[in-house]
Amino acid sequence: MSRFAVDALKLNDVFPVKATFLSANGEERHIVGFYAEQNGQPQDIRVLFPDVCPETLRSNVSSVFLGNRLSGRTPVFFMVENGFSLNAGTEWFDDACAGRNGRWRLVAAPSREKMLPALHQGEIVWKNADGTKEPAVAGNAVLLWQTNDGGVFRAKGRLSANAVLTAIENDKTAVDLVWDGKAAFRLHIGEKNFADLTKNRVGIGVDFHGLNQIDALTIEIPADFDDTLRAEKTDGLEVEAAGSRLTLKGRADAAVYEAALFGVKVETDAQKPSKCAVKLTFQTPNGTIVKTNSIEIQNEADQKTPALELPASLPNVAAAKPFVFVPPALGKDDELPAFLTQADPVKAVGKTVLITGATGKIGKETAYALASRGYDVLLQCKTAAAEITHTVDDLNRKFGVKTAYIRADLTDESERADLIAALSDTYGTIDAVVNAAGLPVETLRGAFTPVETAVVLAQALACRLPKGKTGIFVQIIRSADDFNGSVAQKALETFADKFQVQNVRIVAVADDENSVGNIVSGLDNAFAASHIKAK
Repeated sequence: MSRFAVDALKLNDVFPVKATFLSANGEERHIVGFYAEQNGQPQDIRVLFPDVCPETLRSNVSSVFLGNRLSGRTPVFFMVENGFSLNAGTEWFDDACAGRNGRWRLVAAPSREKMLPALHQGEIVWKNADGTKEPAVAGNAVLLWQTNDGGVFRAKGRLSANAVLTAIENDKTAVDLVWDGKAAFRLHIGEKNFADLTKNRVGIGVDFHGLNQIDALTIEIPADFDDTLRAEKTDGLEVEAAGSRLTLKGRADAAVYEAALFGVKVETDAQKPSKCAVKLTFQTPNGTIVKTNSIEIQNEADQKTPALELPASLPNVAAAKPFVFVPPALGKDDELPAFLTQADPVKAVGKTVLITGATGKIGKETAYALASRGYDVLLQCKTAAAEITHTVDDLNRKFGVKTAYIRADLTDESERADLIAALSDTYGTIDAVVNAAGLPVETLRGAFTPVETAVVLAQALACRLPKGKTGIFVQIIRSADDFNGSVAQKALETFADKFQVQNVRIVAVADDENSVGNIVSGLDNAFAASHIKAK
């Protein structure tokens, strides 16, 4: 049985990995999840089990599939000790456990105590009671929940990544993940992932039984292999490396050497798996102990993810529409919650668009069309309906763009006047507005509300744009059969044709079957033109 560093686990094939609950401390209720490290930064926060205790999970039954989105990256598992008990009862935590109306974030701890997280100019910051702020830089010390309407909450409880992986004897498909007796899970990783986990590591299968304190450990491989030894993590021990020989020095407990030995790997050019003999010489207070080992080595740089096999016959699809094969879905009982199936993000264009009337047909379809092209989208609605929270979750999950919603009644003068200023303070610069809200025009006075709203929003957009930056205001023009509706229509047409405001280009789009396509192309062309002009 071998112990591994958690961050050594890399998922390199297309098959899902399954996490199954084994045990937990019955006196506490924990939160368990994981994140993927990319370029040294924590990404893709996932909570697997929000309430971990024997009363809520059944051993060897409670399990989830992690999926294959971590392919080629390192999942880092964390646990919030007593996290469920400390956070339970709050509205945000109920949403977080259900994976709705927000997303998890990991950041470094603030520089001072009693600072609270908040969203400012599109970024999470730490705020003092006196209003002073400092950026919340990426890190893995504090777990936050960011709601779809701009709220940020800190999860209470000690965040611990202090876990180890243990290989299961006579099982080449699984490892156990254990937090010092507080909770344990079995990760069913498959034979290929297990082989990748153990490949080239000289400590696999080394028996440390009977070793207590160690002064030095020398590792040697045959010199005629033309391979070298490299230490990934040394746990504070001194390292002397010279080709096929590497020595760890420093008096320490055997557990320290065991962890450090797992980080020692063979760097090889071998294109096919081969066996390599390993000699380990332990210097201890009681004398010298020599052990031998045999490991499998292969050049890791040449490892490739196996191609996904397509079925022999593909279904007929229309020309110009590429067919994407999706592997068979897992059984219903094994499906992940929607918030665990986030797709790879699209390429961001660096533009933020406010869409009013986002629960309407044009507003909603425009949100999806723009998000799929890499625009960040802010969605206005009159009430915080379940539909808008689902839309924000879905956009973030499918496209990875920044998205949020805000409640505002555009028929209320003060709310529409403050809308863009409030959004800019929270989410940063708004580059464009798509005014798709269908406001009521039941009276002659009410017929002028849509154009008043358009004027106020266009002026507010211009006021909040940085100097020298051009914004776009897209106004949807709807046809009408009644008198009041016709007045509103004519007023909006005149607004789009005649109204001028500095640094904002106004575009009219008719409400028809081509509306969304015209909105997207209009924004693309306008931003492209302003970019060329700026150059």
